[in-house]
Amino acid sequence: MKAVLPVALVAALCAHGAFAGDVTGAYVGLDYSRFNDDSAGTFSKTSLKGSLEYGFTRDFSVQGDLAMMDFGLSNADASTLQLHGIYHASENASVGAFVGRDDVEGNGFNYVGLEGGFEQGKLEGEAYVGTADSDGINGSLLGLGVMYNTSDSFAFGASHDRLDVEGFDASRTQLEAEYHMDKVTLSAQIGTIDIEDAGSEGYFGLGARVNFGAKRGTTFERRGLLEVIPGL
Repeated sequence: MKAVLPVALVAALCAHGAFAGDVTGAYVGLDYSRFNDDSAGTFSKTSLKGSLEYGFTRDFSVQGDLAMMDFGLSNADASTLQLHGIYHASENASVGAFVGRDDVEGNGFNYVGLEGGFEQGKLEGEAYVGTADSDGINGSLLGLGVMYNTSDSFAFGASHDRLDVEGFDASRTQLEAEYHMDKVTLSAQIGTIDIEDAGSEGYFGLGARVNFGAKRGTTFERRGLLEVIPGL
């Protein structure tokens, strides 16, 4: 049942008459990532995700994100739920605030932060900074990413994300490529993640998503601790 939630969320809201003309974008997608030297395939992550953005006016909108994740190591169920409040300062720039929660088998982190994004010609990017807490354990998260659209079909980019949570620090750097065909986006990632006391490890990822409305679906990417950690 959990696996169909992101798809059901987007499909139901897009079809509902109360949202007619006000849903500015949405997407559903599937991601997979795995560490490079994991020949057994046990250190992997599969994510089923959905996102929807609802515009109150031309300048203000809210975006909701939902993802369900399965970890190959322990078959643990995990989920992330986020809400963004967005102000579109111009046709090329948006700023916002986000809140969210990550859960793994009933244990979770709450987080809140600020974000911003821009599009200028063939270049687009976004950045965020936030704080996280869980039962007295505090931390911070931040990230920066850019994409360059070489054509209407191809885009290449890079991103860096960092978690500084009490007892768990991690930083991730990745390169990404996207191929766009009509409303479908296919993506591939390679990168490294450095986890405190565990060293650095390379990984790869693959993804596919179907966009509705705006070209990229919704304004901002998903945030959170579970989004930063690949194949674990």
